[in-house]
Amino acid sequence: MSYANQGGLVYAYQDATGWYTETVDDGGTYSSLALDAGGYPHISYHSQGADLRYAYQDASGWHIQVVDSTGDVGKNTSLTLDQSGYPHIAYDDKTNGDVKYAYLGLPVAPVNVEIDGPPVGLRNLPVTFAASVGAITTTQPITYVWQGSGLAQVTHTGGLDDSVAFTWEITGTQLITVSASNSAGQVIANREIAIHEPVGFVYLPLVTIP
Repeated sequence: MSYANQGGLVYAYQDATGWYTETVDDGGTYSSLALDAGGYPHISYHSQGADLRYAYQDASGWHIQVVDSTGDVGKNTSLTLDQSGYPHIAYDDKTNGDVKYAYLGLPVAPVNVEIDGPPVGLRNLPVTFAASVGAITTTQPITYVWQGSGLAQVTHTGGLDDSVAFTWEITGTQLITVSASNSAGQVIANREIAIHEPVGFVYLPLVTIP
């Protein structure tokens, strides 16, 4: 069972030796409890901050997520788990007088990633490359790992687009690789760039002819 007391949101369970309690969060009312196929508890509840939260336990402990924080939401929650173990929550939106429904579905893997950038660059001058992930339904955040020939790896986490600047100290053909990944999968793209020696300028003295 789950319930609120002065110490916060509590989960209680009984085994052959008696009752045990665990504090899940520092506050939580209107809770709803469901057990997954592994016997782990999942709880939806209205937090002290007037938002809807979802807490679940696995082998590493309790994990808490904010599901909805727009207005005063999360009262009178009702939680169920589907056949895949994903939560579905019905709850009140007191600010707008609505009943809302939230669910967590399967993450969507990226389909592809493309690198855009110039085909030619100059030694000791930065060159910027951009990466874009398809499709637009890809689950975020996305982790980008960039690698340029002979250069240190660069890692970013963000949305469907990312960019990086590389500077090479040598000339020749260089390879740029980027991987884009989320919890559902990974895609990789490569691109080459030719790095040339900068063209020097010769400055001649200004001669004034009378």
